[in-house]
Amino acid sequence: MNIIDLTHAMEKGMPCFHADWHTAFSSETLGTIEAVGRNTKKLTLGSHTGTHMDAPKHFIPDGITIPEIPLTTLFGDVTLIDLRSLSDDTEVTKEMLRGIPLHERVICVFGWDKHWNTGEYYAKYPYFSEEVAQYLVDSGVKLLGLDTPSPDDSKTPLHAENDSVIHKLFLKNGVILVEYLAASKITDYTAEYQIAALPMKIKDSDGAPARVLLIEKEK
Repeated sequence: MNIIDLTHAMEKGMPCFHADWHTAFSSETLGTIEAVGRNTKKLTLGSHTGTHMDAPKHFIPDGITIPEIPLTTLFGDVTLIDLRSLSDDTEVTKEMLRGIPLHERVICVFGWDKHWNTGEYYAKYPYFSEEVAQYLVDSGVKLLGLDTPSPDDSKTPLHAENDSVIHKLFLKNGVILVEYLAASKITDYTAEYQIAALPMKIKDSDGAPARVLLIEKEK
């Protein structure tokens, strides 16, 4: 069985959303085998750190939380959409997806994780138009995975009137987002896959780090 791990490892210095209220990841030693007979770590991280899942609660006041997401949404057949040919800062349109059969779970691959751990990760990534986002909603997509930080235009300022408008469109329609995927590990786009996206089960949480696996189906 070929299983591809689409999860970035959490480590010191990893990319973190550039807002003053967001905390960077840290890992500190609490105990060692020599001192207390066991190794133990103290972890500090935000609910949207590294490869993670957005629940509707992230932007929708009465939206469901991470533990309330149906498990059937998080595992099953997935459609891979290869968008690696797009230039930086390009808007994904409905026309680009026309004719592609869609499962309830979709991963859009832009090749953007080549910028992971660089200063370029949070700027000029491809983004979704409202039209294509609505098209995915209308097509019955329930989970959308990305190897970018966001489906929104990186040029939109925080707290602007249209801040995170694509996030909000997806989440208010119950589409679960999985962001920061390490999708460069995918080499075969002709194979059929299932996805298993397993977030930490944090009560009342708007998001959570997730281990995301792509499982190649037997031919």
